[in-house]
Amino acid sequence: MDIDFGRRSSIPAALVEMGGTLYFSAADLAHGRELWRSDGTAAGTFMVRDIHPGPDSGVTDVDDELWLATRPLVVLGGVLLFRADDGVHGHELWRSDGTAEGTVLVKDINPGLEGSGLSGMLLVEGVLFFAAEDGTGGRELWRSDGTEAGTYRVADIAPGPASSWPDSLASVGGTLFFRADDGTHGEELWKSDGTAAGTVLVRDIVPGSEGGYPFLLTPVGDTLYFSASDEPHGRELWKSDGTEAGTVLVEDIQPGPGWGSPIGLIAAGGRLFFFGHTLEHGEEPWVSDGTEAGTFLIEDIYPGPTDSFPDIDLPRFRLALGGVLMFDADDGVHGTELWRSDGTAEGTLLVKDIHPGSGDSTPSWLAEVAGTLVFSARDERGRDELWRSDGTEAGTYRIRAVTGGPRHRGPRAFTVLGDSVFFLAFDENIGGELWSLPLASLSEACLPDAAAPSGRLGVMGGGQGASLGASEAGGSPGTHGLWALLGLPVLALGLVRRWRYRAWPLLALLLLVLPGMLVGCTSSEVVEAGAPQAGPVDGESEASETSASWSTCKGAYQVRDIAACTEDSMPGGLVDMRGTLYFSANDGRIGNELWRSDGTRGGTRRVDDIAPGAASAFPRELTPVGGLLYFTADDGVHGRELWKSDGTAAGTRLVEDILPGPEGSEPRELTVVDGKLFFLVRTPDFRTELWKSDGTRGGTTRVKGDGEPWQLVALGRLLLFAAWDPAGGLELWRSNGTQAGTYRLADLVPGAGSSNPVFLTPVGSKLYFAASPEAGGGRELFVTDGTLAGTRLVKDIFPGSEGSYPEGFVGVGDTVFFAAYRPGPDFELRLYKSDGTEEGTVLVGSVSPRPFSLVAVGRQVFFLNLADDEDGELWRTDGTDAGTRRVKDIVPGPEGSKPADLTAVGDWLFFTAFDAGAGREPWRSDGTEAGTVRVVDLVPGLLSSFPRGFTASGTRVFFSSDDTVTGEELWALPLACLPPARR
Repeated sequence: MDIDFGRRSSIPAALVEMGGTLYFSAADLAHGRELWRSDGTAAGTFMVRDIHPGPDSGVTDVDDELWLATRPLVVLGGVLLFRADDGVHGHELWRSDGTAEGTVLVKDINPGLEGSGLSGMLLVEGVLFFAAEDGTGGRELWRSDGTEAGTYRVADIAPGPASSWPDSLASVGGTLFFRADDGTHGEELWKSDGTAAGTVLVRDIVPGSEGGYPFLLTPVGDTLYFSASDEPHGRELWKSDGTEAGTVLVEDIQPGPGWGSPIGLIAAGGRLFFFGHTLEHGEEPWVSDGTEAGTFLIEDIYPGPTDSFPDIDLPRFRLALGGVLMFDADDGVHGTELWRSDGTAEGTLLVKDIHPGSGDSTPSWLAEVAGTLVFSARDERGRDELWRSDGTEAGTYRIRAVTGGPRHRGPRAFTVLGDSVFFLAFDENIGGELWSLPLASLSEACLPDAAAPSGRLGVMGGGQGASLGASEAGGSPGTHGLWALLGLPVLALGLVRRWRYRAWPLLALLLLVLPGMLVGCTSSEVVEAGAPQAGPVDGESEASETSASWSTCKGAYQVRDIAACTEDSMPGGLVDMRGTLYFSANDGRIGNELWRSDGTRGGTRRVDDIAPGAASAFPRELTPVGGLLYFTADDGVHGRELWKSDGTAAGTRLVEDILPGPEGSEPRELTVVDGKLFFLVRTPDFRTELWKSDGTRGGTTRVKGDGEPWQLVALGRLLLFAAWDPAGGLELWRSNGTQAGTYRLADLVPGAGSSNPVFLTPVGSKLYFAASPEAGGGRELFVTDGTLAGTRLVKDIFPGSEGSYPEGFVGVGDTVFFAAYRPGPDFELRLYKSDGTEEGTVLVGSVSPRPFSLVAVGRQVFFLNLADDEDGELWRTDGTDAGTRRVKDIVPGPEGSKPADLTAVGDWLFFTAFDAGAGREPWRSDGTEAGTVRVVDLVPGLLSSFPRGFTASGTRVFFSSDDTVTGEELWALPLACLPPARR
């Protein structure tokens, strides 16, 4: 539900169920943050009461950065107890029965605007305990039964106006334990039965006024565990049975005065799990049964003194699930990923490498929902999404791909209500809002291709009018389709109820109906390279497509649902080679490997399984050279090295094992010059060298072994790059592929000083770049034709030491366009063009655009402008004042449409943008307002398909996109669908 309409976030927090109704706090522009309720329907979702009338907030206990409630809503009997401020009494204790009339102040503990500032709320056997200040007795321990008469101070632990500061409240067997300072013993462990007489010091761990400062109080059965510090041992693990004699040190984890620093304490299977620190092993998982012998390091996950558990301060990174600890850890190989432990070394293992390789998925917001672990994790594309796990690798997958629900960013605060789970998540169009998902979707089987049922979700052809319906197999929608329908009700119905936005009800209705229409059945067999190919599908044939008129074209279509239902295939690195598209993708079974496509389903297949089995080769930097495709990959044996392929499995092979062993030389910046491939590699001592290859082992050789070269660029038959040497500093170099022909082109800052050339960009027969004319100075525009005489400063645009810092170079014919800072007190970024002469280097336009992301398309340059709108819109220029203008104001006002991924495709610019009614979708433009249109709304309504990687190949433009049903997969638009561009 979009409570705070538009991109503003209501950030629902402190979700709790009471009597079959969900209660939470949320914010909107008119009322601030207040108490809300929902029964899962639009009509049943509304603000309970505007406690602090007007735009100020009555409920303020939320961390807006973490979207985390700092104080809960507590259910006591049939009422909620919570902290609120009505603008008159300050922060005090309130109660609500779910009605406006029944939402009232319980007691004005500290009369006046300041309030009692109650904190640490904990329910113990029908009594709410908390810390509060009444203005006379300091901050002390209080209790409440939800009535004014039943709300009173338990004990004046620090007598008089002094405060005892009760904190870290925990309950064991109906007894309240907490930390407090009575002014004599320092901060020590206390307990209370709710009476003054029964509120006593348990033990003076550190005699005197210093105190042992117990915290992280954690009950396990009838024992309380906590962290405390005494002089002989430092901060270590303690336990208590509520008596002085039974309050003892459990284990001196780091012997002597050093700190074992137990943290992250959590009960699981009748034992205490925690993370302890030793000099030998760092911060690692431990377990304890309360005895010294039964307290031990489980496993040194990150061998040596490095910590494996980097996120130890918040409980959102670990959870007990069925007697097993689920937590995030870093073993030094896989990054921070999801782990599990049963308290033994053999039972402590990585659950799944969600972000393959050394990247971090950082599982967080772990919660148990109906016996299943749900959490947020970040995949290799940097997307924080909703995942589930049963503790096995096969049972750990992203929920959205199963349910067909929307893309969720940073889901958290999971709460069950009836047969649904509610949670918070962020969407680009509607901000941080309340979402729901059927509980049944958490336990649905998701099988690999070989065992998958015959029907699966699929989206077939559809253009700007998107005809979405049954698929090729003729199957009927299955249970996945039901969840695609049910996963959106809170969002959709929420739009209906916003009566003042009269244009939205129809859109909201579409959100309810269309997900069900999206369901179809497609088979998912994998076609290996060289296998017999089926003919074109999806109603697309080569003959009909190439001859089709744009006015009758069927539009964009999904090429193939490559991945199994548990994953997106996430096509990446799209590149054309002689009319065939090559890319990397993950089918969910074989890992991320090299694929190819001719735009038909049958012609879209994996080229080779480079890293055999479920491992991933992660092909990168796909670079065509003649009829061969060069790329880097890791086969699991040689590390990341240089590979080549002719498009067949037999013709896909390692070129050379440059750095023998599993680490690999990590080739990068693959650059084609005169039919030869140049690239950079890493040496064993982590230096960078320049290499070249003709595709043979003997022809793969070192060109330059020193100087840390980078920014490889082809200029005619020469390779230009930046490199360093002691005599000349960091300067511009050139190479013809021989050692003798590899040398510094020009010492622009004579001697050991550096010109620091950057943004090397070929335009026509010249190379433009930015460099410093003097040591330590700002950068200006330079040009070279590859000779010393032809390497020079073009113009000192911003005279003096500041520099204009030109960037974003693109060429149109022999003219280079770029952004640079013009002289003036406001140091303003402006659009320039240059023909390589000082007099021909001039400011473009008089409308003061602040350009970035420049892309040349034909004779015009498109760019984004931040001059007027915070997020910008699409602009274009032909190099004249009159021809420099905004193309289209897609989203009027300061928010803007945020165009991104600008890509030239023939005479068209393809890009992504979003508007209020369609989310982020693919767009195209010919530079005119009328010719700037959305290509297709792949996810009808407010949600986004997040397209990326537009690449022309053969008779199509390909891109990857997420239709929210089949996940992120490969899509295509026939070029015949594009009308003639208007100039």
